Parts: sequence; C-alpha cells; structure tokens
Amino acid sequence: MLKIALPSGKSLEEKTIELFTNAFISTERKGSSCHEVLFPDFPLIAKGKFIKPRRIPKLVESGAYDVAITGSDTVFETDAQIEMCTRLDYGRNSAGATRGVLFAHENHFVNSIRDIPSGSIVLSEYPELTKRYFERLFLEGITVVPSTGSVEAEVPDHYRFGVCLTETGRSLRENDLRVIATIFESHTILIANKDSNIRI
Repeated sequence: MLKIALPSGKSLEEKTIELFTNAFISTERKGSSCHEVLFPDFPLIAKGKFIKPRRIPKLVESGAYDVAITGSDTVFETDAQIEMCTRLDYGRNSAGATRGVLFAHENHFVNSIRDIPSGSIVLSEYPELTKRYFERLFLEGITVVPSTGSVEAEVPDHYRFGVCLTETGRSLRENDLRVIATIFESHTILIANKDSNIRI
C-alpha cells in the first residue's frame, strides 16, 4: 500500500486534488473536514491523508509516508533527509515560487540586510532558514525568535523585523510593511522516502 501525504490548507488542497484530476486519477473524501483521501481506481494500492505541510518532510523521512507533496521551504527548514523527486507547477495562489522575505515597517531606516544592527531580534516563521541566512552573510549578534505564523501582526509593535512566506506581498503592503531582502524561494515539490525506491 502506497502511503501518500498531501498538503492541507484550502488553496493547496484544492490545487492538489486538481493535479490528480488532470492526471486522470480520481480521489474521494468523506467530507470537506475529513483528512483521509482514497483513490477509488487503486483501492488496494494507494491511500492518502492531508497534513500540515510543515509536518510532512519528517513524516516522510521516518517512513510514515512513502511519497508526499509539500513546499521545498518545509524540507529545508526541517533538514529532512528525503528524496526530492520533481517540482510541481502550482503554489498557494498561483504557479511559480513563493518567497521567504525579511521585512520591517515601511518607515524603518534599514534598507538592506547588512544595515540590521547587532542586537536586533527577528521574529521568523522559518527560524532555521533565517539563522542559516545570517550565518552565510557573517552577520552576528542577531537573535531569531520562532513564530508559528501571522508574523505581520507583530511587526513593528513587538518586533522590529520579521520573516514570513509571501507570494504577492499584498499582506505586507496592507500592513505598511516593506521587504528588505528575499532569504529563500520555495516551490511545491514531490518528495519520497529514501528507502521507497521511488524516483521521478
């Protein structure tokens, strides 16, 4: 039985089901709130489940799932040891990459990453990727605080700087925030457990 992990979240779920439909693979869910996905054409071969994207890489690494669809950002953030099979041409809102960006209030004096003073605190949805980015630039004395989401709501009232994932930048602009630097790009990808012998 092939165990498949699929990314939860309204837009990603819809686009993932659309991907299977376009590949002439039928899917079946008991209801919109049900996490389990069945493949009626292959009832004895495959079954799937919708899971939070951040959880997927480590679950695939552990062997809980054979293959999965998730964002490359989640793989690099968790440093999961998996096989990255291929890039898929859809994202949260459109085709193409989403960006992990460092941002501040639009009136903040910092104009580039190297202007960030030592002693600064950065609230980040991707703490490991953020730390590695600063390390590559040899920027020291910057503390990265992990966040589970909605970083835009805490800058600048609670933190001067934030890191979040964005595709259009609309949410940042609506909250009077400005991108200082792109620290990574993310694509939707198909991944596999290293022992599954699945290669594309």
